[in-house]
Amino acid sequence: MSAELIATLAVGVALGGAMLATMRGLRSDLRSEISDLRSEVRDVRSDVRDVRSEVRDVRSDVGDLRERMARIEGLFEGYTGRGGQESSAV
Repeated sequence: MSAELIATLAVGVALGGAMLATMRGLRSDLRSEISDLRSEVRDVRSDVRDVRSEVRDVRSDVGDLRERMARIEGLFEGYTGRGGQESSAV
């Protein structure tokens, strides 16, 4: 083998080794990033569940308030004697 060929092969091997080390580092970094993202996705899912629960509670409270308002309106109409006599024009 000629010295030039040996030198070319040596440079190729050195570059290949450097690329492998870089790729391993990159793979490790990507795995770490993916793990962090998975953790964040779990946190977001948990937050979404909490928000859904809160929305259900608010909807229930709004329903209760509507019922109470209807009762108060009925009492007011009975007190004033205006049971359904007013127009609904806005």
